[in-house]
Amino acid sequence: SAWTGFYGTLLPVLNCWLMFFLYPNGVKRGDMSSMVFGWVDFFVFVLLTFALGFATNAKMYALSWQAYFSMCFLNPFDTTVFSRGAADVQLQAAETGALMG
Repeated sequence: SAWTGFYGTLLPVLNCWLMFFLYPNGVKRGDMSSMVFGWVDFFVFVLLTFALGFATNAKMYALSWQAYFSMCFLNPFDTTVFSRGAADVQLQAAETGALMG
């Protein structure tokens, strides 16, 4: 249903805002703390997605968006624009586009 697609997209967007609020530039070369955070965040998100028993459609949306956001966060050469949290929502940012369709 549309609801499962919406919350399956909203959850990774909220997590993306958290990631880029804590580490505004994502992972940069030689920054081990942001890399460890990025990997732990991704695996915790995946485990919670399965453990909380979301609908299959929501899992598919949530995991695909989170994989994309995490890959961008973990790539030190990525230039994708992301908002830096809920107080800094940018309409041209990648996660905002996912949420707005």
